Amino acid sequence: MDINTKGMVTYDRAIKKDVFYFYQANWSKKPVTRIAGHRYIDRAYGVVDVKVYSNAPSTTLIVNGQKLAGQAKCQVKTCIWSNVHLQAGINKIQAIGQFDKSPANDEVFWTVNPAAFDHIHIDSGALMGRMASTGRYGSDTYFDGGEARSVSGADAFGLKFEPRTVSGTPDNDVLGTYRAGNFSYKIPLKPGHYVVTLRFAEPEGGEKAKRLFDVAANKQIMIKDLDVFAEAGGSLKAIERKFEVEVKNSDLQLDFKPTKGEAIVSAIEIDRQSRE
Repeated sequence: MDINTKGMVTYDRAIKKDVFYFYQANWSKKPVTRIAGHRYIDRAYGVVDVKVYSNAPSTTLIVNGQKLAGQAKCQVKTCIWSNVHLQAGINKIQAIGQFDKSPANDEVFWTVNPAAFDHIHIDSGALMGRMASTGRYGSDTYFDGGEARSVSGADAFGLKFEPRTVSGTPDNDVLGTYRAGNFSYKIPLKPGHYVVTLRFAEPEGGEKAKRLFDVAANKQIMIKDLDVFAEAGGSLKAIERKFEVEVKNSDLQLDFKPTKGEAIVSAIEIDRQSRE
């Protein structure tokens, strides 16, 4: 479970952050039901995980008037509903914590641009989304395995930071974070034809830069023995690779499998294409 630990309130103490409610749900006897991400109003993705901090015996989630079926996974007073489908436009999200005396309720309104269902841009390794030259990127999500890193060397606490720039791109912030290791992404998509653009920048030099890895889309290898350092002509130089895929069901799985060292990716763009 990921929690942003950069303070429980804003510097002026006017806004309580998600982590404040996490601790309140775990430490307080006061009834707590709080949907995480109150300030993340404009959503980059149409399919999301909804997290609720709740110390209630049972907690219900309602999305656009529909009670979600199934049970949430509630560990350390944190309930998570996975792969919740939002609609284009405004979405009303309600959480109801059932207590003995009376329920504790919370609600938020999240907006999804219709384009988010046909164009999914993921800033790999990033905690927050951002705008870039190719459109809006959402935070790193839909992944399994690997580790989020930064070319500037900052760890989870912002320490060891040494500013470094990726050349050959107008989107240094996007290329400045990446996922590394042996990992995959399972991305929910409507059936159709898509162009996948993967963006890379080798963060290391010397022996550490000697990595080879494959990229497969729904088990079919699309990129074989990629050496980012060799193809870019050095470290901290941006490159990209494109390929087309046909999604027949409801997911696109991208597997990053290393044969030497670790696999890496800095950004993933998936854009639906018309077949007219």
